[in-house]
Amino acid sequence: MKKSNQKEDNTFLGYNNINLPLSLSLSSITGITNNPKNDEYEQEIKKMGENDSNIYAENPRFLENPHITYIPVKIEVLLKKHISKKSLRKIDTNLDVAIEKCILFISNLSSTYYEEDENRKWKQLHWSILNEQGGFNDDGDMIHPIIIKTLLEGTKKGPVIICDGRFIVGEKSKSYRLTDAYLKGLTTYEFKTDEVRKIRKKTFYKKLSKATKNPIARNLLNVYGDIDLPTEQELLVEGRKLVKSNYITKKGKKLTYQGKKSKNEWKNPQERSFIEDNIELFKYLTDNGFMIPTPGDEKSGGRVVDSFTLMPSWIRDLCKIDGEPFIERDYSALHPNLAKKIYGGNGQTITHKKISEYLNIGIGEAKIEHLSFFNKKFTQMEKSILFDYYRKYEEKMMYNIYKDKTNHKTTSMKLFKMEVELMTEVIKRLNDMGIYVLYMYDAIGCKPSDVKTVDRVMIEEANKMGLNLEVK
Repeated sequence: MKKSNQKEDNTFLGYNNINLPLSLSLSSITGITNNPKNDEYEQEIKKMGENDSNIYAENPRFLENPHITYIPVKIEVLLKKHISKKSLRKIDTNLDVAIEKCILFISNLSSTYYEEDENRKWKQLHWSILNEQGGFNDDGDMIHPIIIKTLLEGTKKGPVIICDGRFIVGEKSKSYRLTDAYLKGLTTYEFKTDEVRKIRKKTFYKKLSKATKNPIARNLLNVYGDIDLPTEQELLVEGRKLVKSNYITKKGKKLTYQGKKSKNEWKNPQERSFIEDNIELFKYLTDNGFMIPTPGDEKSGGRVVDSFTLMPSWIRDLCKIDGEPFIERDYSALHPNLAKKIYGGNGQTITHKKISEYLNIGIGEAKIEHLSFFNKKFTQMEKSILFDYYRKYEEKMMYNIYKDKTNHKTTSMKLFKMEVELMTEVIKRLNDMGIYVLYMYDAIGCKPSDVKTVDRVMIEEANKMGLNLEVK
């Protein structure tokens, strides 16, 4: 899948310094004109007709088509044939609209199909987003509670979704998950009703507007047009090579070619990452165009999520920028050193090598354990293989973390926030030089010709924050 690298300069949502791909020019795609006084484009969206069915066929496509989504394979038939018509009419008197609003709600949960951890198949859905998707009825009542009730009741065979019922004001929204019967695979669905298409279009432009105001996301919008994606055949070939070399993913799982066996026929399937699943996730993230890069909330420190941050790293490594294989540049032991800065470490730079030598473990093992170490409850940190090192060499830092762990996620939130601040400064400087890069949280993907510049900027910006780090 080749992405065109044709670009033009655009004054886009009030930004004069952003060079967006041709297909992202609002006027060339939809006829919307710039209106800085109306950031949400409320009036323009209301005036939009639905004569845009060929927009994405006629223009180079970089970003997702807002009218297409992914849903469980059985859902459309279920809603049309097996859900109570009486219940659907409470959502909307037009059954087609009612069904599509249910599909829109369910699409929020589709990505959980790819989660290997059962706990991550639950997803928090904020009422404001659900309210935007569902709208109001003639009496001024919110529609989304009726949608949820309909899906919780489901059919005679059981519910479509389940809810944890846990809501904490300002801290946690209710979490939902699809029942196992609807986690058997995904298929594409194109919204057809005018009402739901307008909802999707409005959401698309709000996300795009938000992305252009974030330096990291804006950088990604600029680089997407230069990305070449690998073919499925190339992925299969590379995947099998990695299997033969006993490749271990960054999450510590062994890459495995599933073949005709069921997953349960493999020894310790929970410790494996299957090539076929990885490729399906890749297709989910790219077949309908790239996700609009989305800055996270306070809990994530503002980390930006897009198709490439969610992509398996061995697949991402096969992507190219301007026809060149990209090179990943990564800070060594970034989070341990951020923790040292935030919580008063002893001043010595922390390295995975130093820790692995002290504990007599592999560097890879130290890296993997660090992925979750600071996110754990303190009682869990004490059980970690890393704890002995930190207790001996970073006693003050650990005591300060202990005091700060009233909520065990507090530490991670602070680390993510500082990480995002650092990466934002790095990317802003690179963009000022005309260099646009892939973003992978605490790492950057760049062309080989830009490596020296990227390394220099990453080190200089880290030094400004008082971090003496290596870039590899």
